[in-house]
Amino acid sequence: MNFNSMRFGIGSIDALLKAKLEMISPDVIFVPTERAFSFNKIPVVNMVQNMEPLMGINQGLSLAERLKNWLRAYYAEIAIKKSARLIVPSKFVKDFLVKTLHLSADKIAVVYYGEEVSANINVIRPCNIPQDWSGRFIFTAGSIRPARGLEDILQAMHYLDTMNKNNVYLVIAGEACPNLKTYRKDLERWVEERGLSNRICWLGDLTSEEMAWCYENCELFIMSSRIESFGMVIVEAMSKGCMCLAADNPCLPEIFEEAALYYPPKDIKALVDRIQFVRHWDVESKNEMKARAKKRAAEFSWDICAEQTTLELKRAISDRELL
Repeated sequence: MNFNSMRFGIGSIDALLKAKLEMISPDVIFVPTERAFSFNKIPVVNMVQNMEPLMGINQGLSLAERLKNWLRAYYAEIAIKKSARLIVPSKFVKDFLVKTLHLSADKIAVVYYGEEVSANINVIRPCNIPQDWSGRFIFTAGSIRPARGLEDILQAMHYLDTMNKNNVYLVIAGEACPNLKTYRKDLERWVEERGLSNRICWLGDLTSEEMAWCYENCELFIMSSRIESFGMVIVEAMSKGCMCLAADNPCLPEIFEEAALYYPPKDIKALVDRIQFVRHWDVESKNEMKARAKKRAAEFSWDICAEQTTLELKRAISDRELL
């Protein structure tokens, strides 16, 4: 179904969408984002996925991006309060909404995302990664923005360099949105000024085949995010058996559980210690960590996600019938 989406706010419904809704006469409307929607008093179920605006994490953002986040938070709160039911991807998000927006816990269902396990995927080596880096690089992935916490990993690379540990490489996947291109350039300049450019590879956006190669060939995967509602790359990395390090920030421990080692966010020495610790494990310890990661990833299922989502849609219909 194609229609013009509403970027912000609760404006009038696109004419084509309205006509199609009137034709199919739905019992419930599912909006998989934090946007308010209203049509003929039909119950609406929203998902809450973007926690950065709601938590007011704006440090390091441009004025334009801060304004966008403020608008996202403003309209997200409208959608959240108007929604018949809410689906969230982690207990962290549910607890936040209950405590901060004073919502009833019964209105919110935690439905974890899944992971598509494909043993036959054709992996492709990203062309920018030097040939001799295979099995020797740290990998991190996600949108390049301050909330990702890339500074932790970059500073850890610099710390390792001062220790003459120049056999550690870093591969960064992900791109910055247009309003944050300057932020990315600032990070690249910081890396260049410290003589780290030959050990850090910026890949930009990757295909799923290229991501799979990076997961399978990295020495470590690091998740340094300041905030996540779930973090799809977490499950992707675990499903590939990556040894994982993560910042002790919401909701990373909830998703990783025992499949990662944690460091206090922004504590660079602690992160360096964890990196060195894991890199010097024996083969048995590394294999045990990889097995834990795969086991944890297997607990996330798209089939279960679909079943639980359908159940919540049915609950919204039932609640309406009781009114």
